[in-house]
Amino acid sequence: MGFARLSSVVAKAAKAPSQDFNARLTKAALAYVGFALKHPALFALMFEAKRRPEMLPELRTAVVGAFSHIPKILQEGQEAGKIVAGDPDRLALTIGAALHGLVAMSIEGKVKGTALKAIVPETVQHVLNGLSTNKT
Repeated sequence: MGFARLSSVVAKAAKAPSQDFNARLTKAALAYVGFALKHPALFALMFEAKRRPEMLPELRTAVVGAFSHIPKILQEGQEAGKIVAGDPDRLALTIGAALHGLVAMSIEGKVKGTALKAIVPETVQHVLNGLSTNKT
């Protein structure tokens, strides 16, 4: 199942307890984008299936699992006082939307001249700057 595979890839990238949350978040984001670009047809199918009202419970569980990693990392950033308080799942929507948009633009050939490996860390940093508790 695609979401289980995505979850495995992102979980592996996110597991680096010795690194700060920013580095872990960037690795998780790169893993998400890398998976999507490596498997564009599967990725598109996954998100089409996600929109169906008759989604099987197994698929729903896999979707929840796949999107659980980034909120956990954000929660660690909150606990360390690095980013604003709030529901980590809601905060993760901002990063998810940015990453999903980058993937879509790349697949459509609209991102040219710069590799997503360079753009993704910049995007994560821009989002974290917006969520930062240190606004000076």
